[in-house]
Formats: sequence, structure tokens, C-alpha cells
Amino acid sequence: MGASSVIAARTLWDAGKPLEAGRALFESTPESDKIRGAGAVLEMCCEYLPATPPEVATVVALTRDESQWSRAHAAFDAVRRLTLRIEHGELAVTDVLCGTLFVAENTAKLAYNASLPADPFDQDVGWCVVANVHWIAERVPDGAFRERAWTLLSDASLSRSARSKATRFSDP
Repeated sequence: MGASSVIAARTLWDAGKPLEAGRALFESTPESDKIRGAGAVLEMCCEYLPATPPEVATVVALTRDESQWSRAHAAFDAVRRLTLRIEHGELAVTDVLCGTLFVAENTAKLAYNASLPADPFDQDVGWCVVANVHWIAERVPDGAFRERAWTLLSDASLSRSARSKATRFSDP
């Protein structure tokens, strides 16, 4: 993906069309870059929680190790069980925790799909990560959250050569 595509995606993000922004960012991004970007933004979301649920920490850890991506379905299941407990009113929740759980679920799905299973999740889960993060950004009073999240997501989608050019041109 080139810088012009990232600019177009940012316009969609700012216009409140995060699913479309996710599609623009991740449609032609290599799986490994998507997963690492989703893991990085999930880890950032955890900074806004009083404590990171172990189920979410497991998802963050497996995004860093491609050999673990096939375990991502089990990680998804663990996060989903926690999400269902919240949906059934068994646990108290903040908006940030709720959103972070959805980011974790979709990040785990993304990693699992990259392991080329016989039973993949929907192919648009990367787009959903972007939409989930946008949802959190609308609820976090810290304006830096939105910018940090966007940077992590867009950096993941830029090709290595485009990142290298962008870095070269930004140096004084």
C-alpha cells in the first residue's frame, strides 16, 4: 500500500467510516504486517485499562510469534468467553475494556486466518480491528489515543519500501 492509500484511509477514519478505512488500510497489506499492527494497537489499548485480562495478554503475545498463530482460535475462544460474561451482566465493564475485548477477538481471528486453517473466520476481520479501535478512540478522553492508534494501524499497512521512503523524507 502506498502513502496515497493511507491518506484516503485517514479521510475515511476522520469521517467516521472506520470499517471502510480498515478495508482501505488492510485489503492489500501482507498478513504478517496486519497481525503485528493489530497486536501493537491492542497492546496500546491495554495501556488504558487498570489491568490487562490474561486472555488479552495472550493475544498480544501470539501476534509477535508467527509460529503461534495457529493457537489463535483458542485465544479467540478465551476472549470470547470473557466477552459473553460481560454481555450477560456477570462482570462490570468500561467502554475501553469492552472495546479492547473486541479488538482482541478480531486480532486473534486475524492471526488464526493467517495460519491458513481449514475453517477460517471471515476475511474482513482486519477491517473490524480498525473499526473497533475507532470506537474506543471516540470514548477515550485522551486525544493522543486516536493519533497513536492511527499511526500504529497505518504504519502496519504501509509497504516496507513506502515506510523507508517516508522515514527518509522526514529526516532533517
